[in-house]
Amino acid sequence: MIRCLTALLLVSGVVPRAAAAAGAGKPMRVVVRIVAASDRQLVSRIDGQVADLNVALVRDRSARLAATIQQRYERARRLARRHDARVVVWFDAAGDHAVRVFVAEPGRDTLFARRVATADASARAEAIAIVVRTTLHALAQGGRIGVRIPRPPPRPPAPTPLAVTTPWRWQMGVQAQLSFDGESSPGQQGFMGRVGAARGRLYLGLVGVVGLSDQLSDDMTTVYLARHSAGIGGAVLADRGRRSALWLGVDAGLIAYTRSTTVVAGSLSPAPPSTNLAGFIAPLVRGQWRPLANAGLWLTFEVAADVVVGAPELRYQRGSTTVVRNELWPIQPRIGVGVRLEGL
Repeated sequence: MIRCLTALLLVSGVVPRAAAAAGAGKPMRVVVRIVAASDRQLVSRIDGQVADLNVALVRDRSARLAATIQQRYERARRLARRHDARVVVWFDAAGDHAVRVFVAEPGRDTLFARRVATADASARAEAIAIVVRTTLHALAQGGRIGVRIPRPPPRPPAPTPLAVTTPWRWQMGVQAQLSFDGESSPGQQGFMGRVGAARGRLYLGLVGVVGLSDQLSDDMTTVYLARHSAGIGGAVLADRGRRSALWLGVDAGLIAYTRSTTVVAGSLSPAPPSTNLAGFIAPLVRGQWRPLANAGLWLTFEVAADVVVGAPELRYQRGSTTVVRNELWPIQPRIGVGVRLEGL
């Protein structure tokens, strides 16, 4: 590359009137790179040589020069933009008694190079300063210098990342549960089943409960009461480790209370078997633990509170007098333990 950058100076298209106008206008800003300690002496000589030109020198201290001419020229482009300069100058040692001087005009993508060799350091510095002065004077007169340095090809656009879609994973589980309604002892027992799918941190599914009949007995009757339910559920994954997970969710749906009555004593007439519907919504917390890492089998423990709208009351009717036999709680806590399968 250095061989191509021979001592070439082309001055063309000089228009005296335009040059005079340029000389009286805004100074031409020139960045001079200072890398080695000897460069300071060169800049001082250049300062003296261009004193009569309409030039403003800007000193830029750099740690080192890049390895290739192309990289140095890219640096010159950046310096020209940073300092709003037209020209960038730098020096490179070419032996014990030789220095290459480079004059770049990034706005036109041109670079002029001249090798100056002499054993006397002072004479060498003066010769370099004259080279820079002559080049700047030519530019001020409207000329062109050096050879053209092609710009690097534009970087190809970054590939558009493919959208990563998280698949839905099926889930199904069963658990034994105990619901506390304020009347059943120790509580309404049943089996809950869930089936649904999870994607990322979200779970959606169906939930159903088949309850076991519980006996509510007093001196006159025995009432067989069972609690069944069906609904939908959703949950958000609050925390997950390699073998554990914590979900916060909510279930909502309908509860069907089935009742039948047997008279134990007295002359009471039992009401025929019936089914009463009630609505419910239940916030819940479910913890899961995986016995085998990377397996789809989880052990679950669930705590919830069913807010029941329309929970039934069991009554005795004596003529026009009504006596409440059993009144179920409107908020019914429940717990459950079970297993859960998850598609991987």
